[in-house]
Amino acid sequence: QTFVNGLNYYLSRDIAIRAAYRVGDSFNVRRDATSREYNYYILNSLIRSPIREGFSYRVGGHLDIEAMNRACQALTGEHDFISFASSMGVGTKNTVRRVYRAEMEKDGELAVFNIVANSFLPHQVRNTIGTLIRVGLGRMRIDELCSIMQAKKPGLARPSAPACGF
Repeated sequence: QTFVNGLNYYLSRDIAIRAAYRVGDSFNVRRDATSREYNYYILNSLIRSPIREGFSYRVGGHLDIEAMNRACQALTGEHDFISFASSMGVGTKNTVRRVYRAEMEKDGELAVFNIVANSFLPHQVRNTIGTLIRVGLGRMRIDELCSIMQAKKPGLARPSAPACGF
């Protein structure tokens, strides 16, 4: 805890260390981590929020969270996600990833997408969110999302959600 407190003393107010663990000298975060987790925040409102500006992506239309969660179920498991990667992911030898959890939750105007996987391709999460938003707005059916995944064409899942929601 002393180490964590010391780090936090030197960090700016918009970032904080919550925990730290001792690892071996050979530990490589990219190679040895068993899973990664992302939360993406969507402000589902016609009116912008000065408080959430820069920390969420505002979507004005009504989001069908139940439809988005049904789409999340299709993403769960082991799949080839190259269609959800940017062109930077094309050179990756193995584009199969295991998604352990993908779900949407909504509390008032704030919707949160949570995804946990063994690894992610470049822009996979942002392209997944962009596609899920299309499902939530009724602009895409879940079977269309599945067809995109099965097509295995880089960059097919569009549009990419902006980085501000992370």
